[in-house]
Amino acid sequence: ERELCTWIARHFRAEGKLISDKLASYLIFLTGGGMTQLSGEIKKISAYASGEEIQRSDIDAVVTPVLNAQTFDISNAVADGNFQLALTKLQELFDKLNVLNLFIKVHFVINHYFGETVTVAGLVCATDIIEQLSSKFESDTIIIPDNMLRDGDDVFLDSVSLKELSGILGKRIVPVCHADGAIMLSELMNIKK
Repeated sequence: ERELCTWIARHFRAEGKLISDKLASYLIFLTGGGMTQLSGEIKKISAYASGEEIQRSDIDAVVTPVLNAQTFDISNAVADGNFQLALTKLQELFDKLNVLNLFIKVHFVINHYFGETVTVAGLVCATDIIEQLSSKFESDTIIIPDNMLRDGDDVFLDSVSLKELSGILGKRIVPVCHADGAIMLSELMNIKK
């Protein structure tokens, strides 16, 4: 990474800018460290930055983080108990799917059924979805992680079936893979309107 930081600093100098080693490492983290991507990001940051020395705010304003960096931010927010930040970061990630004509709105559900300290999607029950979100859905389709359902069944842990939840909400409910982002994206792309 040291050599890459030196390479980044050299390219910023060619643009008439300076960057600290700490911010160069941050840029590597955000971009995944590929030189082709870094070259483009250095040009964008240099064009955006008003001062000679690059600030973190300059980087954050124009760099689109790679998926690894975003999932790291989401994980950190969850680990810190900052669920609102995690939700915001997750929504930002899903907003990137808009270019694929996928418009996803993320909703947070407090687990009243098992207790508010239970924060895993696999233990969210239909009654909590109904209680907290029934008036918030804008779409006719609701996507849920498949681990909200009993293994091999279409029933939540509170014994409400997908069909019953669909009828109560007047929405189509579609479970998607919770464990593999590539599979989940493929399933999202195949959901018929």
